[in-house]
Amino acid sequence: MKTYTEYLWFNTENVREDINITRQVKEILKKSQIQEGLLVISTMHVSAGVYIDDYEPDVKEGHNAIQKNSAIHKDQADNEIEQDKHQRNINENQHIVIPITYEKMDLGLWQQIFYAEFDGQRKKKIVIKVIGE
Repeated sequence: MKTYTEYLWFNTENVREDINITRQVKEILKKSQIQEGLLVISTMHVSAGVYIDDYEPDVKEGHNAIQKNSAIHKDQADNEIEQDKHQRNINENQHIVIPITYEKMDLGLWQQIFYAEFDGQRKKKIVIKVIGE
């Protein structure tokens, strides 16, 4: 068994942002030369997350509405803003695992991988680890 690790860095323009990282993850998987195994993506911050969703405009808008309605708004007191980041992290995944089959990620036809920023405008990173043969 072998492993391959890379990091992606983000410094978003907005406080809240969802970024499609599917292309970058595919490139990392290709560099790993692992044909069968698992791909793990993990945020290294509680104020960020990763998730898999269908890549359709209506679905993305629905996701943003769910997040907005399930957490406290930014214009409230500082301690509530801190709670907001942590609640969003609970609603999102801090890490995801994707099976690898025949050198490709086993995702659904429309599924894509997203980085979710909850407290942007500063440098953050995620780790991508590929494990297998």
